Amino acid sequence: MTYSDATTIALSTSLKYAVGQGIMSLTTDQTTPFEQTITYDAYQNQSILFTDGLGRKRYEQVFSGTATPYSVVRTVGHTYDILNNTLSTQTFDSSGTLKATYNATYDALQRKIGYDDSDAGSCSATPLPAGCSSSSDSAWKLTYDDNGNLLTQGDPRAKRAMRCLPFGQEPVAKGGKNTSSQSLLLLTERAFPLLPTSPRMSPSKSFRRA
Repeated sequence: MTYSDATTIALSTSLKYAVGQGIMSLTTDQTTPFEQTITYDAYQNQSILFTDGLGRKRYEQVFSGTATPYSVVRTVGHTYDILNNTLSTQTFDSSGTLKATYNATYDALQRKIGYDDSDAGSCSATPLPAGCSSSSDSAWKLTYDDNGNLLTQGDPRAKRAMRCLPFGQEPVAKGGKNTSSQSLLLLTERAFPLLPTSPRMSPSKSFRRA
């Protein structure tokens, strides 16, 4: 598939089915069959997307150079659970060395209830962040109400942001909880939904039965 104007190719994409070729610069998934989508831009820079048999994005690679042989610059890999929730994302450099990680956990309703991010905060960090009980804990923790709305989010510093919702499911208040003093600080955006008023009705007057 090629996108171009009258004289210049702007983007060129081709599909390739490869079995057991592995991922360049990595030692994982050496025998896994992938569909490869190879894309070249107008300057012949190359990128490759690897998808599995379920159509899920498994690896993305960016290369340097404008002609073969290209050299890998970065590889990003993704893993999923049986329900297709993203369990982990890993970023590797040109030599295949792991540089950044992201891991998430979900409840039975497929709601993300915790995650670690090597940049934003992770329980694998040293020293152990205040919000982590152990290295197997999640640095970021999320809770939900019975309707699936996000209720609280805890960060690696053991700070918690709270979101309150009225019956209409619109945001009412946001705040943070200081775990050391257990005090709740709220910044109210709208305490109550506004009710329409009628110029022909006054709340000070009583109704009279006809």
